[in-house]
Amino acid sequence: MSIPTPTMVVISSKGQIAIPKEFRVAAGLEAGSKVILECLPDGTLELHPIHYSIHEVFGVGKKIKQRKSKSNEEKDIMDVILEEDESTKRGKSK
Repeated sequence: MSIPTPTMVVISSKGQIAIPKEFRVAAGLEAGSKVILECLPDGTLELHPIHYSIHEVFGVGKKIKQRKSKSNEEKDIMDVILEEDESTKRGKSK
């Protein structure tokens, strides 16, 4: 799978954009997919797809006594992304 060529998209009057098909395919996104949108200090926007493992989707494996709410799961995912981002920045500054 190749990386799509940078493409201009237009923001609608409702603040929405359409992600071109080649970008959705490359990122593994489909209708209903969740992403985290991040604004970097320089104003650059990053979109982080959230991919769930088959174990998370079907609950195979551990028995979970108390299931987290979706908002807590999404917060946990965001915490991991931010931690990875911070460690990457620290690695680049060395």
